[in-house]
Amino acid sequence: MVAGSSTAELKDRFGLSTTRLAAMPAAIAILETMVELLGPKRTVISAFGLREGLLYRDLDAATRAEDPLLAAALEIGERLGRFGDHGAALDQWIAPLFLDDDHDAKRLRLAACLLGDIAWNAHPDYRAERAVDLAIHGNWVGIDARGRAILGRTLCTAFGGDTAPSSIASLLGPEEEKRAVAWGRALRLAQRLSAGTEPVLRRTSLALKKGKIVLTIAPRSAELHAEAVDRRLKQLGVSLGRETEAVIA
Repeated sequence: MVAGSSTAELKDRFGLSTTRLAAMPAAIAILETMVELLGPKRTVISAFGLREGLLYRDLDAATRAEDPLLAAALEIGERLGRFGDHGAALDQWIAPLFLDDDHDAKRLRLAACLLGDIAWNAHPDYRAERAVDLAIHGNWVGIDARGRAILGRTLCTAFGGDTAPSSIASLLGPEEEKRAVAWGRALRLAQRLSAGTEPVLRRTSLALKKGKIVLTIAPRSAELHAEAVDRRLKQLGVSLGRETEAVIA
């Protein structure tokens, strides 16, 4: 592709610097020669560059074993959230509604939960927009464009956005969009109930019972059951095509 494209075309498409563009033909020739002479079965490209690869090599085994996306989401979520990290608790709280999520979906859902409070301090009219911007343009590793779009759609809904930007929607299939909206509405309900605090969240639970979404609130926290909670619960039910019920027990 590089060999068959002009410098102007590559710069317009990828936004590369003029200096880097000038070096690319030579770099490709060197890489092709190395592959031909060394005959590796595969090549591994560092996500950020040689320096970061060397730093990664020097990390301890436990740190290297961490999921880079989840580690970054945890750090950013804890820094930008109101009351520290409670993303794992959010994920556990909504998980009973999404038992058919596969491993990749669970990973993205957890990342969204870890980032579930990142736009709380923005103006209410722009929280969804800010959350989408952080999801799409965040300095994440271990995620592709589709994954960023799923994160953006989930957080857009979680912060009250009705529709996602076209740049997100164009990357998602109908089922992916539907699932991301359902995740977002589940997060929105959780944050309304708990005001971003884990102890309050743990006084409630979500479950599927006889095909119905049931929100259970402990008697000592009965005052959490309000009109806004019922409204968000019903919106979640619409997303999943299920009836809803709130009980004090």
